[in-house]
Amino acid sequence: MRKIIPAVAAGVTALAVAGATFGYVTLDKAVALSIDGDMRQVQTMEPTVGELLEKQGIQVGERDVVMPSPDTRLAEGTAITVSYGRLVTITVDGAEQQIWTTATSVDRAIDELGVDTTGADIEPGLDTAVGRDGIAVDIATAKTVTIIAAGKKRNVTTTAQTVAGALTAAKIKVDGNDKLSVRPTAKLLDGTSVRYVEVTESKVTKKVSLAFDTVHKETDELDKGDTKVDRKGVKGVRTLTYKVVRHDGKTVSKKRTSAKTTKKPVARVVLVGTKEEPKPQPQPERESRRRSGGGDSSTPSARVASGSVWDRLAQCESGGNWSINTGNGYYGGLQFSLSTWRAYGGSGYPHQNSRAQQIAIAQKLQAAAGWGQWPACSRKLGLR
Repeated sequence: MRKIIPAVAAGVTALAVAGATFGYVTLDKAVALSIDGDMRQVQTMEPTVGELLEKQGIQVGERDVVMPSPDTRLAEGTAITVSYGRLVTITVDGAEQQIWTTATSVDRAIDELGVDTTGADIEPGLDTAVGRDGIAVDIATAKTVTIIAAGKKRNVTTTAQTVAGALTAAKIKVDGNDKLSVRPTAKLLDGTSVRYVEVTESKVTKKVSLAFDTVHKETDELDKGDTKVDRKGVKGVRTLTYKVVRHDGKTVSKKRTSAKTTKKPVARVVLVGTKEEPKPQPQPERESRRRSGGGDSSTPSARVASGSVWDRLAQCESGGNWSINTGNGYYGGLQFSLSTWRAYGGSGYPHQNSRAQQIAIAQKLQAAAGWGQWPACSRKLGLR
């Protein structure tokens, strides 16, 4: 019996050991552990999910998601997922909001928020990873606005946040003079309508002529009543400056800002004869009759005193300038045409002859055809 008892005891001990070994094998489990999508296999003897995570040094907070729950008992092949919560600040068209999410990328975080990002500008990009510290995301949504410029309407789709940004997208450069129906800093909304008027200011100059004066100077080198242009007059120039305001290219105001004489006129100088003509000598009666019946047609039948009707007629026709040649086909103080002048015995050009010679031919013309040869001036002087 004494030999049997140790054997039995040994058998019992072996069974106990064997039983203990069997128990340890039963408690050792293989589980799958995913931390923010990072998958790994873990061998553990821990009974629950929470104890496993504690054993692995994985701390979770109230914002984190653990599946299955920490008090779930572990079994062979249990899949455990830990998703850390992240604070994501999303600003949509200037409006800021914060969300806690377990999303690990910007696109997934935006999906959770339910924001339509079609055509939007997103910073940072959709594929940017979101760490445990969170991230800030700016979203500028696409907006269609109506811009009316220079009377033409067009629609512009832009992600700009302000009216000024929409105008920039439309390639419209606005300066301080331009007019807008909406403030440039106004928040841009989908469907906004903006009227833009381009205002331009420019300086415009205009030159106008200044008339010259006529100065009469007496000279004894010319017979009394005769005149001669000693210096031609030259017109001056006056420069006018205007400020012109235009709206979309159309002038809305024009204001003169300055007027300056940039070229002074030069006066015309007319010489007026003061030389007295010699008194005619008495002639024999026969010679006098001969002269009255013919002779040199260019010599007047009698001297005509200054201030006569012919001088008044010349004043009306030519300003009293007996030597004038205006280039219009009429010459001299009484404005003869060359054909008429020569038809009545004149030689050369009328304006090249003296006052007395011009009057002599005029007396012949008047005697033959009347005062109607000077229609306007003879009527003005009451001669007909």
